[in-house]
Amino acid sequence: MKKIWIYLAFFLPMLSIAQTENSKDKQLFVAYLAAGLNTSQIGGDLMAGYRRVGGNLGVGSYIMYKPFLSNSIEISYSMKGSQSNFSNKDPLAFSKFIFDYVEIPVMLNYHDKQVAIFSAGFTLGRLIRYKLTTGASELPADPVKWEIGLGAGATFLIKKRFGINLKVNYSMNNIWGKPFERETVSQTGAPVVYRSKARKGGWYHNTVSLRFIYLLVKKDEK
Repeated sequence: MKKIWIYLAFFLPMLSIAQTENSKDKQLFVAYLAAGLNTSQIGGDLMAGYRRVGGNLGVGSYIMYKPFLSNSIEISYSMKGSQSNFSNKDPLAFSKFIFDYVEIPVMLNYHDKQVAIFSAGFTLGRLIRYKLTTGASELPADPVKWEIGLGAGATFLIKKRFGINLKVNYSMNNIWGKPFERETVSQTGAPVVYRSKARKGGWYHNTVSLRFIYLLVKKDEK
């Protein structure tokens, strides 16, 4: 938790300059707050389905180059992972993997007037917390600390200051650092790691986020 406050303390000053105006009396920086939910899975763990639900909280800013074009940078707390079927009543077959990250998405955005904002870019994530719950298999002890992902999304503006953001993110690096070269068997007879041949032995986060956005725009901005 201490690390989260350090990251926020580094980033929150952006809000203080978010009302900066350029020579044409338009905001150069437009800050925003975001809050919502992730639904996620891990590609390669053989548990299909976006069953892991977690929070997504962020603060960021658009850097407006033109009325229709901007870059944005954000810092967010994102809860990811995967989970086996809710209906599975066998405790030895139930698995739940929790990975919480502090993420910095850097996006290129196209603003379609006051209707929507379409975004694409990359995300740098730092693992803050993880918990592996599984009764049937053993897993590597230490996931990698850093994650690089590709993301895309759209924010649909309900009002000038409010929007609904839908985005997807796909991690590009294996959670465990390197592919599992082969499947081995533990003393209990269970696989040491779940392994998907389609993913070449790696695990990769797949995340869909739905968030509410509050934009800190000037009241007289048009």
